[in-house]
Amino acid sequence: MEKSEEKIKNEKYELLVNELLRHSDREHEQNKRRIRIGLRCIVIIPVLFILLMFTVTSNKTVFLLLWILSVVVITMILIGIEYSDYKLQLRTQELREESKGIDSLTADRLRVVEQEMIRIQTNLDDFFSESDEEEEES
Repeated sequence: MEKSEEKIKNEKYELLVNELLRHSDREHEQNKRRIRIGLRCIVIIPVLFILLMFTVTSNKTVFLLLWILSVVVITMILIGIEYSDYKLQLRTQELREESKGIDSLTADRLRVVEQEMIRIQTNLDDFFSESDEEEEES
């Protein structure tokens, strides 16, 4: 009788752990979405404040302060999301008993942006070196 009760407890435990892992996976995907939205906001909202600052003739200091404050607040929120997701992944790894690396929410995207910037810089260097050569010839 003890064996069957222990087996039932183990099955319940495994079901609970699997449900917890599914929940953490869903939360990780939502955090990825939140980071994407936050990165868009960190570009769009300050641009709106800058546009308002240049179009409104009243006190521009208020819009400048709002611009700076919006960047700081959005950045703090993004750091909080990244940190909570990091802690969630650590706990998930413990449950899964894995030693695989933590899936960073922003590192992969930053690598892509960095590669794109290097490519653009190379293209610009090539373009300007060609125009300099043409000017020297004429």
